[in-house]
Amino acid sequence: MPVADTLGNMATLDRWREAIGLVYDVEKRVY
Repeated sequence: MPVADTLGNMATLDRWREAIGLVYDVEKRVY
């Protein structure tokens, strides 16, 4: 799979996760 396809898939999944409100604990900021 070309790198461009991989990056496109990642971007699409990031937009989908944002749209449904999915955030993993490791991604949450802790201050």
